[in-house]
Amino acid sequence: MELNLLLYINNMSSISPVIVLGSYYNALSIIQIFGTQQIPCYVLSSKKSVAGRSRYAKFVKCPCPIKSETEFIHFLKTFLKSLQVKPVIIPTMDQWALALSKLKRTEEHLAKWVVDDYETISLLLNKEAFYAMASSKNWSVPRSYAFEDAKVIPSSAFPLVAKPNYRMQSDDETTEIEGIAAKLQSYRLITLNNQDELNQFIEQPKNQAILPFLILQEYIQGDSNTMYTYGVYAENGDVLGDFQGRKVRGYPAEYGDCVVGQLESIPDSVINEAKAILNSLNYSGIAEVEYKRDAHSQAFRLIEINPRSWSWIGITQFTAHNLPMVAYLSKTNQAVPENNPNRKKGHIIFKKSISDRFNALYRYPKTFPKWQQNRKSLKAEFQNDFVMRAEFMHKDYWQWIYSWCFENAVLYINWFIRKK
Repeated sequence: MELNLLLYINNMSSISPVIVLGSYYNALSIIQIFGTQQIPCYVLSSKKSVAGRSRYAKFVKCPCPIKSETEFIHFLKTFLKSLQVKPVIIPTMDQWALALSKLKRTEEHLAKWVVDDYETISLLLNKEAFYAMASSKNWSVPRSYAFEDAKVIPSSAFPLVAKPNYRMQSDDETTEIEGIAAKLQSYRLITLNNQDELNQFIEQPKNQAILPFLILQEYIQGDSNTMYTYGVYAENGDVLGDFQGRKVRGYPAEYGDCVVGQLESIPDSVINEAKAILNSLNYSGIAEVEYKRDAHSQAFRLIEINPRSWSWIGITQFTAHNLPMVAYLSKTNQAVPENNPNRKKGHIIFKKSISDRFNALYRYPKTFPKWQQNRKSLKAEFQNDFVMRAEFMHKDYWQWIYSWCFENAVLYINWFIRKK
């Protein structure tokens, strides 16, 4: 039976509402965590996706910070001033976090910010700058190289990957940045096995415009199921609540975002490094410290730190520390419980059921056969575990219908177009 977290919250008549920036499934999980506890929630986004269809929040359409950061910041500032009680505000994607940190610099009095300062956010989102700093401190990041040094990279460094220096940014250079951001999605992880492949990649005309936005990095062997998440809520470098987990399946299988994830312990040495990094950064806010376990050496390598909530943060509502709630209670000066009263026992799974089913039946057989399944095996998998289905949590019935119809329509239409 679900326990009521409201027993930890005082003064309900003047309770701080929650503003979630973004409208996809991590935003949905966050507003469901608060909305089921009768905490008022707003979803602010330029697009009305799944979180905007939920019964647990009011959707407010706002400018997109990728297209017009200045317009978005002005809109948010005006919206915050319209509220009678200071809200707790949580970003769910890079562009929201960066724009929010800029507003926080000048208008900190308007809200309770679950985001770090601009200097830290911009450092973590700029992979080249972060890797350079991390290397100087001997953190376990892969070796990185600049494209201008391509001709002097030793043969022992290969294979390398070309990857975006950032995936999403906020900016006022609308046409350039929006176009580049869209292109970067197709450059998530390009493997280059030797010097000839690197030279060919650099010389291809279609890559010329994108090269300044990419970095070269040592390739860490392994597919998406070797990716580990250390999720935290921290204040001034001190971790107040955390989560340890691993991707079970992503799409694309080699490097894609989490479709199935699970609660899973990470070695103490890795956790100690992550905490030391957060302490060194004096980090405040929700963050995902992401590691990859090398499939050959089994060593854990630090891939990135996402200075915001991550795609499967919803699983934490059933683990030892419900991170969005920990952040809320801390920001509103409430006592943070030592253990989450809604914690589930045993094996805990996060699953985007619609996408995972489609991947297992149609995509993986073509792209990654060892992960393909049939309907019977999918039904039997995780049968004895607690499974959080991202699309079908809580009594959010209209959102269930929307997710089922919309997600399936997008998946099958795209699949049909590509087959044609």
